[in-house]
This record gives sequence, C-alpha cells and structure tokens, in this order.
Amino acid sequence: MNNKNKKEDRVFAVNYSQVDPKTDQNTQLALAKMELTYAIIGQVLGLVCILGGIA
Repeated sequence: MNNKNKKEDRVFAVNYSQVDPKTDQNTQLALAKMELTYAIIGQVLGLVCILGGIA
C-alpha cells in the first residue's frame, strides 16, 4: 500500500494531554506559548534554587 497520499492527522501534546487537532489554531498556539513560558519559569526557578544552595 502506498501511504504517501494519506494526510496524517496532527496530534499536539500539551502538558501530556492531547489537544484535539480540530481545535482552533490560535488556541493551539496560545497553549503552546503558555507551556513554553511555564517550562522556562520552572527552569529559572530550579537554577535560582541551585545557586541559592551554593552561595
């Protein structure tokens, strides 16, 4: 079988929960931005805790 002609469904994972591909693109973009912001804040907080323990 030739699967090249089939369009694959896109699945977005945000915080380990799946977002329906039929969700509005702007909503998906907003969720991705919030997840990125949340991850960066967590990394900065972890770094502050590490540096605070060393100093």
